[in-house]
Parts: sequence; structure tokens; C-alpha cells
Amino acid sequence: MINLEQLRAAAALDFWRQNQNANQGQDGGNVVSKLPSLIINNGLLATLAFAKDKSGGHQALALAVVQFLARPEVGVIPRPAGSLHGEGPLDPFIGVLTANDSIVLQRATSESLAFLAYLKRFAPGD
Repeated sequence: MINLEQLRAAAALDFWRQNQNANQGQDGGNVVSKLPSLIINNGLLATLAFAKDKSGGHQALALAVVQFLARPEVGVIPRPAGSLHGEGPLDPFIGVLTANDSIVLQRATSESLAFLAYLKRFAPGD
């Protein structure tokens, strides 16, 4: 049986194998180091809105986080049904987080920070 730590590590390694350049922000800088403090200071929903607006590495990393949260073996948030016409890739996940109760959002925030710790540890060049 695989535990949550193993799932986090495997997902983080897989993300970086597929997205070598996702850590670069529009204005430069290391995106994966900024996201945890954005979540802590502003909350998960506000951070997702920021990542959606910034696009690039912010959006790629935020999308990796919410996709991890929605994995059946992680089970923190329900998997979105799909995106509607004109929606961005983060929109269905934001919809799920806003449609559920605050306990789901709290669990999602906590797990996001735990997963981001692995993404940060395994980031290329760090």
C-alpha cells in the first residue's frame, strides 16, 4: 500500500519530468518558492485566482496542485466534471472549492502546502 508521502513525492517528480521550465514566472523568479507564502498569506482560493491571472509557471504549478488534490487516491476534493466553454484550466477546480464546505477548503489548503513542499524540494536547479 502506498502512503500519502509517497503519492506526493511521485507526483512532484512526475510533474518536473514533464514541466522542466514551469518554475519560471512571467516577471522572473522561482514560482514554487512563492506559492506557499501566497497560500498562507492570502488563502488557497486567492492564490488560485492570482495564478490564473499570471498564467505561465504560476498557472502550471497551481494546476498541478489542484489536480493532485482531486486524484482519487488522495481524495481531498472531488474531481471536477469538466470545464465549460471559455473556462480556463483552473476554473473547474476553483468551482469545486467554492461549492463545498469550509472543511474541504481547509483540507485542500493543508494538503496543497504539503504537496508544494515536495514540488519545491524536487524543483530542477534547486
